[in-house]
Amino acid sequence: MMCEEEKIDRRIRKSKEAIRMALVNLLTHKDLENITITEIAKEADVNRKTFYNNYENVFEVIEEIENDIVQAFNEVLAKINLEDYLKQPLKIFESLTSIIQKDFNFYSDLVQAQKVGGINLITKITETLKERVKTSLPGELFQDTFTMEFSIDYIITGMMEGYKEWLQNPKEISLEKLAQTMSTIIFSGLDGILANER
Repeated sequence: MMCEEEKIDRRIRKSKEAIRMALVNLLTHKDLENITITEIAKEADVNRKTFYNNYENVFEVIEEIENDIVQAFNEVLAKINLEDYLKQPLKIFESLTSIIQKDFNFYSDLVQAQKVGGINLITKITETLKERVKTSLPGELFQDTFTMEFSIDYIITGMMEGYKEWLQNPKEISLEKLAQTMSTIIFSGLDGILANER
């Protein structure tokens, strides 16, 4: 049987999730600075008091979304031995892709919201991933620091753009196919793609 504390925790989680989803939904067609707490509460089907019980303002909601997404990506990357995975790069993409698959609608709305402007979620996730990869890969893999930093920046930025494009047009290609294609491009270059076409 569920204790009272667990019920309260679950209720808080449910309210926060509704508020976050409501904000992301509103961001798909409105700039952040034009969204009111009243609108968020109405969209989330909660009252303003519930909003203020969980957050001080709209920016705190955005910050929590950013931090949770970054944390999710970090947790996946922490379980990956990047040096081993370089021999099987598809596994890196499959691991990151699993995060998006778990909550497709949320990530899809997030990308649409990014187009409206006023938030920098994708940029923040991209920068966090870059830092994580830079600290996880042994420096001796690369000739010098410039080569390492440039390679990682190039790969992670390209990867995030790939996910963004897919989330805008998900029906044109499966997420698995996207992960496979990105893996081939990044680790085998255009030669790898052209070899697969022959």
